[in-house]
Amino acid sequence: MSRIERACSGHRMNAHVRALCAGLAIATGFVNITPARADESPFNAPLVWETGPTPPPPTLSPTIPPRAASRVAPSLQPSIDSGRQARYDPLIASAANAFRLDAGLLHAIVRTESGYDASAVSSKGAIGLMQVMPATGRRFGFEDLRDPRENLSAGAAYLKWLLDRFGNDLELALAAYNAGENAVERYGSSIPPFPETRRYVETVIARFRNSQPQAQPTYEMRSAQKASPALRTSKTGEDGNRQAAILLTPLELLEKAGSLMLSAPPNPKSSVP
Repeated sequence: MSRIERACSGHRMNAHVRALCAGLAIATGFVNITPARADESPFNAPLVWETGPTPPPPTLSPTIPPRAASRVAPSLQPSIDSGRQARYDPLIASAANAFRLDAGLLHAIVRTESGYDASAVSSKGAIGLMQVMPATGRRFGFEDLRDPRENLSAGAAYLKWLLDRFGNDLELALAAYNAGENAVERYGSSIPPFPETRRYVETVIARFRNSQPQAQPTYEMRSAQKASPALRTSKTGEDGNRQAAILLTPLELLEKAGSLMLSAPPNPKSSVP
């Protein structure tokens, strides 16, 4: 006989104790309780213990709810069809050349914004490959944003304007492309604390860097410099001007520290006279 059976098998239990025992037994799934007579409540009738195996726990469905599935990080979503990407390579290269931008950067933005879907329209009304708002397109002289060439030109023109406005700081320019330049300025020329905007900046930069890991970057990362100088490195040209700055991953920091240690001249052994 179990502890529950011994505790609850007395014949002089009052109603409260009887109810407590019945509730405990039912809640734990240890026993099934049936009244001795059909017209009696389980909480008033003598308890009849039917000990049996504990039922298995309910199984949980692994299906992701539709809303949660729509919020899966871009890096975890299915890869873009290479044929769809190749279709717009010439147009992206042309827009990048016209506005003196890196084609790899435009590819990273297009992939993040629309997945190379020229017919994409957001709930806020942004249109096409680079998800340009109609007012932004008109601002830079482009009306037909459903045309891929016009859309890429409008997005590239806006991005170039943002880079010029924020001192060639790629992080701030991307944050402004996502949240608007006024939002960046409202937060003291820094990335606004919007989760969507922060994820957007990180995703675009990661895709840009992955597209050309060996290439020298041509954009500043001033917000990263403010956060931690150890996260940055820079290349200085012959004219003494800083030409590039990039974020360093922890692995890159270790490799850089190791190379500095290997390249350092050995200290001469000191001799005691």
